[in-house]
Amino acid sequence: MDGSFRELSNPKLGRDFLAGTLEDGKSFGVFRRSILRTVEFSHHNELSSNLLQITRRAIGEVIAGAQFPALARIRYLEPGPTEQQVVLIGVIRGFVVTDLLGNQAIPIAALQSIEIAL
Repeated sequence: MDGSFRELSNPKLGRDFLAGTLEDGKSFGVFRRSILRTVEFSHHNELSSNLLQITRRAIGEVIAGAQFPALARIRYLEPGPTEQQVVLIGVIRGFVVTDLLGNQAIPIAALQSIEIAL
């Protein structure tokens, strides 16, 4: 990532991603594990929602759990435009479908991270 620190509640650890509700409580983030430098898990007694869940679900299945349409911020793995604001319309067969003309289907494999407004 860009060296920033993010705090997640309701964390979900998948084979190749870490996901959870972001610190603002208004967004759900999915981060590819290959971009993470370090991860620290902590448990706060007053927050029962901080228990780590291990999942066998794929990134696309986790993203598909969002309510569509949804505002989202996506970051790409490859150089170029590193971040885009989009309206997510859905997820289908390894792609996120957006409202962007000329880029309506973005391969999930090309994403570094996605933050979806709740």
